[in-house]
Amino acid sequence: MIPSSPAHWTQRYLGMPYEPGGCLLLFVRVQRERFGRIVDPVAIPGALRERILAFSAAPETVGWARVARPIDGDAVLMSFHARPHHIGVYVADVARGSVLQSIEGSGVVLPSLASQAAGFWRVLGFYRPQAEIAADAVAREAA
Repeated sequence: MIPSSPAHWTQRYLGMPYEPGGCLLLFVRVQRERFGRIVDPVAIPGALRERILAFSAAPETVGWARVARPIDGDAVLMSFHARPHHIGVYVADVARGSVLQSIEGSGVVLPSLASQAAGFWRVLGFYRPQAEIAADAVAREAA
């Protein structure tokens, strides 16, 4: 799925070639460039799959928490078996929810959540920085 607006922020990433560790590298890059978040993949020990598994098992160790309703920029953990080993970035305003991700053989793509559910990758959960969740809660209480 390609956004209909040529100015959509995902355009700068779509079509980039895949590189080893691409899904995590893309996630880190988009978090930094688009959302101003610093995600240190080195803080999660191990190889790519172990890093993503660690992220899902204990997201609080890297400052993230699971959320029920994703918003733009949230992490999307995926698998094609029971254990997570793929990560993407949630994009709220394309096809009622899409996932920007880097796929071996395809490069950076933006499939809708609906096509994810019907295809190869199974979405396991959505994650957001804990600091942003806390700030949103404070803002709601003040309103």
